[in-house]
Amino acid sequence: MKLKEAFSSSFLLKCIFTISLFILIFISSVSYKHAITLAESSKWIVHSYRTDIELEKVFSFIKDAETGQRGFIITKDTNFLEPYFSANEKAEISFHELEKLAHGDIQQENNLKILRQLYNFRFSQLKTSLLISSRTPLDKELLKANMAIGKKVMDSIRLQINKMIELEKVYLSERQAKYEQEISFTPLITLLFLIFALLVFVFSFLKINKDLIILRTANS
Repeated sequence: MKLKEAFSSSFLLKCIFTISLFILIFISSVSYKHAITLAESSKWIVHSYRTDIELEKVFSFIKDAETGQRGFIITKDTNFLEPYFSANEKAEISFHELEKLAHGDIQQENNLKILRQLYNFRFSQLKTSLLISSRTPLDKELLKANMAIGKKVMDSIRLQINKMIELEKVYLSERQAKYEQEISFTPLITLLFLIFALLVFVFSFLKINKDLIILRTANS
């Protein structure tokens, strides 16, 4: 009878430790998945912010070129054309970054193509206005009409940039909702399994301690 009880006790302890091991493995896997999900969410947050920043840069460069162009038209001082010449090079860097950020996203890739077309057209308008302003005598009506077209293009660029930023916000909101859904029950489940594992270990300790007392008594 004692042999049977000892065997049952040993088998029970093995089962308990096996279950505890699987619980710990499960908790570790859940924690690892949570960390991966958090890293992925952080990556997309950074992605959205980088996209917004580069889009704002593009618009800022166009505004700088526009300001330089108007300064030259008013003063005929070529120093005002410095931002006009440098803006194109800087904007090209931002467009390159935006192409990498939009890679694989068909909707944003199409939006970026439209933005680049508007950008190129706006610079063409700026160049045309400079050519008109350099003629003698100055055709004020033609210059005014060309600059009015440029204003409409700038409005279209602003709308296109806002459209792309709003789309990034939608993406970010969807990704954030998915992330929150995935981790909503993770802390609770992890805590419950951890408590269960601790209870199992406590029970195992008490059982082993009890068996040791019985064994010590038997030996005595």
